[in-house]
Amino acid sequence: MFEKSWHQHYDYNVPTTIRYPRLPAHDLYLLAANTFPDKPALNFYGTETTFWELRSQVRRMTSALGALGVKKGERVGIHLPNCPQFVISYLASLSLGAVVVNLNPMYTADELGFIVQNTGMETLITFDLVLANVRPVLAGSGVRRVVVTRVTDFIKGFGVSTPEDLDLDEGWHHFSLLMEGGSSTRVPRVDVGPQDPALIQFTGGTTGVPKGAVYNGPRFSDSSVRMMTERERGVLVERLKRI
Repeated sequence: MFEKSWHQHYDYNVPTTIRYPRLPAHDLYLLAANTFPDKPALNFYGTETTFWELRSQVRRMTSALGALGVKKGERVGIHLPNCPQFVISYLASLSLGAVVVNLNPMYTADELGFIVQNTGMETLITFDLVLANVRPVLAGSGVRRVVVTRVTDFIKGFGVSTPEDLDLDEGWHHFSLLMEGGSSTRVPRVDVGPQDPALIQFTGGTTGVPKGAVYNGPRFSDSSVRMMTERERGVLVERLKRI
């Protein structure tokens, strides 16, 4: 490890580097699910989802998307705000070896259309409040699968929407029904290597049209480990020794 000029300013107990696990990003949450199954993984407007519940939801969505034909290397657009559906879609897509295309829900139809065409996206996961921008983009595009949710479907007390509530087009899928129809026990096994692309994140486009930056799995694993506390990293290391 090369010594950097800023290292001299680190506190005595801060390491200059960390040994990162060579795991795909989507496997890190499974370590938490097995170690702390009853701990809350998500808290969305007071509605908590434990790690074990999240594991079951991700496995069901992985199974469901696989049954729809999502395969390794395909581009899956996630056009959602911060909500449980985003986390579930993201982890399920990575589990299948698909490449997530992160889409700002505030995109205009023109911005959305550019990215859909640029990436060759075949699957889009979106929500009801932006369908006015989504529908004109999909006409003539290569998107073959559309999954739609309502953000409040994962907030207790609001109830779960129906396909009729969301006014889905023919052939579109309702997120919650799709997930419920998936299997939590039989999940496709996909070989995802450390150098396989995991995400395409588009820039803001301040110097021209937005440009897609491709990230592979280890970059997200490394970032996740860097954000852990010393105790959490210790637990991670102990769990990895048992694999």
